[in-house]
Amino acid sequence: MVAFDDEGATRDEQLRSACMSDQPTMVKQLLEGQQPANVNCTNALGFTPLHYAAQTGAVECVKLLAKAPGINLNIQDRMSRNTPLHMALIHRSKPQITLETVTLLTRAGADPRIVNKIGQRPRDLTDELDPNDQEIRRLLLQAAVTIGVLESKAHYAGLPTSGHDDKDDGSASDSSG
Repeated sequence: MVAFDDEGATRDEQLRSACMSDQPTMVKQLLEGQQPANVNCTNALGFTPLHYAAQTGAVECVKLLAKAPGINLNIQDRMSRNTPLHMALIHRSKPQITLETVTLLTRAGADPRIVNKIGQRPRDLTDELDPNDQEIRRLLLQAAVTIGVLESKAHYAGLPTSGHDDKDDGSASDSSG
């Protein structure tokens, strides 16, 4: 277990580090403290704790972050415009961990329709011929359809929709207020 120096790193930096090193106990402490870390904090590259947790296959950290108040599941990094869902598929560890991470993210509301800088959606990062990717592809398609139906219903009811466009600036937004 990596120890964090309270004097050197900010709580936000500690949260990103805890996600990179798969330390869910530390993540929980940082999210629940008297001065909780910003769940959507970004570094210079625009990576959030959720980007790192998804990238490293830190499933327990993804679980904690996905249910944290104000989490932006669809934030895109500044370089490649990848979301945490993209990161889970780009930096795969084991097939079961990737599946679990994608499941957690899509069930929490991550939008698989978002494209990155080179026009890839998360589904484009899967192999339709790979048996390990079949369930992931099904989950991504199901989530895309569900989000599309909900947005369509909201539109026809005159309710606000997510309004996401592919030109998101990658900055964190607080959806709790």
